[in-house]
Amino acid sequence: MGIGKEIRYKVKVNVALIAAAVLSCGFAFAAPVDPFVRANRLLDQWQPEKAIQYFNQSVKLHPKDPKRYRGRAKCLFELRKFNEALRDLEKAITLNPRYVDAYTLRGDYYLETKEYDKALLDYKKASSIYPQKAEHYWDTATAYVSMGNNELALKEYTKGLNIDPRSTVYRQRRASTFEKMHNFKEAIKDYSKLINIKPKDEYYLERAENYIRLKNFGGAIADYTSILKFNPKDELALMRRADAYLKLGDYKACIRDCGGAIKLDGENGALYFIRALALKKQGRLAEARKDFLKAQQLGVSSSLDVDKIVRVDFPKRSIQK
Repeated sequence: MGIGKEIRYKVKVNVALIAAAVLSCGFAFAAPVDPFVRANRLLDQWQPEKAIQYFNQSVKLHPKDPKRYRGRAKCLFELRKFNEALRDLEKAITLNPRYVDAYTLRGDYYLETKEYDKALLDYKKASSIYPQKAEHYWDTATAYVSMGNNELALKEYTKGLNIDPRSTVYRQRRASTFEKMHNFKEAIKDYSKLINIKPKDEYYLERAENYIRLKNFGGAIADYTSILKFNPKDELALMRRADAYLKLGDYKACIRDCGGAIKLDGENGALYFIRALALKKQGRLAEARKDFLKAQQLGVSSSLDVDKIVRVDFPKRSIQK
């Protein structure tokens, strides 16, 4: 080996040995982290006061990047500095008039401040730029619902669901909007679709309620039964099924469900009242009187009281549990 080659070989070996020694001591040569990345990490950790410092650095480093202004605007909203945030969004949109995320963020702000017309303009602008994204139509629907315009909200929900038919959140919202408009048949269709996508107790309960509104007690009973197959101790499903059996005229089944539910909660006056009505229909007057008295002791003395417990107060209590 020549002298020159030998020297180069030794240099390479020494460099490799030094590098290995440095790494073995725990040192590493890391590339500097973009302040924009740090800022977003801090914002994700709910630390907007620290994040804003890095967003400011980021904007100074890249004053022509609209994403930096939009990121800082989001942080400023968290800090309740609304005017500054809106200025940053204006800047982001000026730099890129087709920047969808800037329009939607500004729309969200206007929605929160109940400036619905402005929110609609931004959401519609976003959907016109990127019509293939379902969320834009759902944002618009949310604004219409807030304005009380359910008919236009339904159209927007439908546009979004045509793009993403498996969205459970927005299909449920559309079903709820149908309910507000007393279009229970369409609500049932949406809940049926939700059940096909992902069977959940709440979907069965909601569909059953719509069956009740249409006086389709058999359909409601079938849904309550589906819930009870998975959880035989679901007191709400038992109580509502008992009430449906009463309306259907199946008094024996009504009494059976009331008995099962009373074993789970003996302090629910509605159960005694419902069972008393079924017992009275069967001519079992002494037993009916006993249940009526028990219901009164628990604060239930009319069908209106029962309906309030079955359809309003009890479901709220179940959710709190």
